[in-house]
Amino acid sequence: MVLGTPLVLLLLHLGTPLITRRIQHQQETAGEAASVATDLVSGLRPLRGIGAQDAATQRYRDVSRRSLAATLRAARTQRGFEGISATISNLLAAGIAIAAGFLALDGALTIGQFVTVIGLAQFLVEPLVQLTVVPSWVAEARASANRVALVLSAPPLVPEGQRTLDAPPHGLDIADLGYGSLDGLDLAVSPGELVGVVAPRAVDAEALVAVLSGRVAPEEYRGTIAIGGVDLASVEHRAARAALLVEPHNTDIFTGTLLSNITAGSDGEPADPDPADLDPVLRASAVHDVVDVHAGGLHTEVTERGASLSGGQRQRLALARALHARPPVLVLHDPTTAVDSVTEHAVARGLSALRHGSQRHGPGHTFTTVLVTCSPILLATVDRVVVVEDGAVRTTGTHDELADRDGEYRKAVLR
Repeated sequence: MVLGTPLVLLLLHLGTPLITRRIQHQQETAGEAASVATDLVSGLRPLRGIGAQDAATQRYRDVSRRSLAATLRAARTQRGFEGISATISNLLAAGIAIAAGFLALDGALTIGQFVTVIGLAQFLVEPLVQLTVVPSWVAEARASANRVALVLSAPPLVPEGQRTLDAPPHGLDIADLGYGSLDGLDLAVSPGELVGVVAPRAVDAEALVAVLSGRVAPEEYRGTIAIGGVDLASVEHRAARAALLVEPHNTDIFTGTLLSNITAGSDGEPADPDPADLDPVLRASAVHDVVDVHAGGLHTEVTERGASLSGGQRQRLALARALHARPPVLVLHDPTTAVDSVTEHAVARGLSALRHGSQRHGPGHTFTTVLVTCSPILLATVDRVVVVEDGAVRTTGTHDELADRDGEYRKAVLR
């Protein structure tokens, strides 16, 4: 037993790399299938609008089949490993019993000693089987740990800058930006300005927001993006994120409460928030309506991804979080597509008043805001509208001016 058990464990350990690889592959394909399923469900309406639902469904079928095949391979490998380990353990116990029998026949063991050896062998079979399954458990845990390690050890997409920024207010300057569908985009937003960006082609808006949000490495686009006159790619990460906040159209809501989602990123969740600090944000984002309809108020529990809230409530909650952060430069991408027109009017007025009206927090807190949207309600409140077509700025003016003289603008906005 002393010689055989380590030998058995050593032989079984040789199979753990195969188990690790197959379980890791199974986890990767399962994650890919879940991601594709989420994209399909969340984008079903626009997919139907362009007639692409069949192609998207086939894509999910393909990745689902790959995930199923990987799961079956991993399961077969694990069950086969467990079967082999159990067989080897029982063969070891049987070998001990047979060896003891020969020794008893030769007179080297007495009958009592023989019975003792058989009893101990039977007693040790079950813990030995459990011990031989341990390598399979280790392989499964290691596969999960490898995937976590890949995330934790991944290099930053955007390299760490060293420069700092002066105190706000800041403007936003984009020069000759080329990425995706964008081709030589130039956009200058002065400190304190509220600007609307209209991109009739959704790909232009998505490309602009992706670059501004830091989801694109500097080497993957051309041109420069400057905050306060400093190239954003050269600014230290925390300083850059503190100066420029981009709230994408599809944002994340976390498990917790309404309050913890609004104050995410600050120092914990205050048990009793300051109304003077929070109430203007709640009203500007129309989240006060969401708070009022729940008995728990701001401490109402929110499930993962905000599944307990409607689409419009999630969108307003994300807007409140962005406004509460009070960044010098704020970029919002379609922040009101899931709310009704009455609420959208309230948000448009509140957003303009909070960041660019009488509710400013004194000198030195002049805010700059960019609204990437085709909503006429939001565009009616901005200082200036910039129209982007074919990846570049085509024209600029106020909402009323463009609505009067630009037929393409009316077609894109006044639907």
